[in-house]
Amino acid sequence: MIEEIQKLGFKAGDKTNLQNHYTLYSALDLDQYIDGEEKDTFVEALENAKAVIEDGDAMEADVVAADQKLVDAAEALVKKGDKTSLQKLVDSTADYKKENYLSAGWNTFEAALDAAKKVLADESATQEDVDKAKEVLTSAMTAPVSYTHLRAHETCADL
Repeated sequence: MIEEIQKLGFKAGDKTNLQNHYTLYSALDLDQYIDGEEKDTFVEALENAKAVIEDGDAMEADVVAADQKLVDAAEALVKKGDKTSLQKLVDSTADYKKENYLSAGWNTFEAALDAAKKVLADESATQEDVDKAKEVLTSAMTAPVSYTHLRAHETCADL
């Protein structure tokens, strides 16, 4: 059949790039990426690439289109955020007790802590979400002023 197609001026596709991209992208751990349209499109493009690779009659245009679709889909994947440092930061607040702090600063801290916990629970949290929650919580951790700190400051002022 390929001989007949070649007589018509059509050319079988060079699958080198497609094969290389397929090998590269099929090794991705999809659990590290957020579920959704981008991931579904990627899986579909990966399956299409495999079908084109296995198709002995695939034409150049089909090969190039499958390769481009695979590359575009891979670039569109959204990686889940690494929550390790945010979890450590949240864990470090375990000893913070409301009764030891002035309410104004505590409210800011508590809101940031709640937001950080929501990000930790969110399976779709991106690295940007994680970094923002960490930044806000770190800033808020300095907001609560402890009664102990105030008493120490008053004692120093009396000297």
